[in-house]
Amino acid sequence: MEKIYFIFSLFRTRFFFLHPLPSMTVLPNVHLI
Repeated sequence: MEKIYFIFSLFRTRFFFLHPLPSMTVLPNVHLI
């Protein structure tokens, strides 16, 4: 589980830099998980 979460966090960070606005609207909900 730790590895999966780590990879997911990397993907989330990359997605955030590529698409700041969509991340601001969609990812906060995912970040709570």
